[in-house]
Amino acid sequence: MTTALQRLGTYLDAVGSGYRNLFRSVLSIKPKSNELSIPINLSWKAYGENCSYQHVALAILGLAILFGVVKLGNKVEVLKYSPLTLVVALFNLALPPSSQIDNTQAFLVFVLLATLLTVFGKGPLVIPAIDARVYKILPYLALKEELMFRYGAEAWSWWGRLRSAICFGLMHLALPILPFSIAIALGVLGFYFTISYLWLERKTRNPLLAVRDVAIVHTTYNIIVFGLFLLLTTRPLSAMVAQLAKFLSE
Repeated sequence: MTTALQRLGTYLDAVGSGYRNLFRSVLSIKPKSNELSIPINLSWKAYGENCSYQHVALAILGLAILFGVVKLGNKVEVLKYSPLTLVVALFNLALPPSSQIDNTQAFLVFVLLATLLTVFGKGPLVIPAIDARVYKILPYLALKEELMFRYGAEAWSWWGRLRSAICFGLMHLALPILPFSIAIALGVLGFYFTISYLWLERKTRNPLLAVRDVAIVHTTYNIIVFGLFLLLTTRPLSAMVAQLAKFLSE
């Protein structure tokens, strides 16, 4: 697992460098230098020792904001598309009806390519995800994203903070099945995390403590999201939720 985490860290550092160069050249974001090599870590032990009801409250508020923005975004038809469905729709325009592909086939091709690239060390880390202890990377990934997109925001202009939030949302389109409405909502969530970071930085006067606390909020948010996903996709649990909702509505 250690080797897998090391590979994942190396990959994320490479991706982070690529994103920083993109931000600097296209969006003129100037984050603090070497933000991904800062000596700070967030393990599950550290998460448990430092997580408080305030972190949970901030995570729940962030989730409510995300759901609200997604609901608004889905009112715009084109935002319901994902990069994958958009590419498939455009590709099928050039194909006869008998040869057209569907979204499932296109996604399977994407997964196959990503896996092959991973095997040859050129793509996202897919294989270590089969490790039963892969849950250990959840706070690690949250901290990486906070260091990449929030750390140092106290020295940025408001326009720079907004641009960073936009990039945070667009980054998630690397998962091609993600609808554009969710990417926009994640950009708003990123700006919310930036505001949280600024508030915590002003409160603690310590950027490292502030970014760690926002990473705790981010990790809590991820836990809630994954929990809801499992709840809604596990048939017995989803049936229980449906029955409860029916009971409450009567």
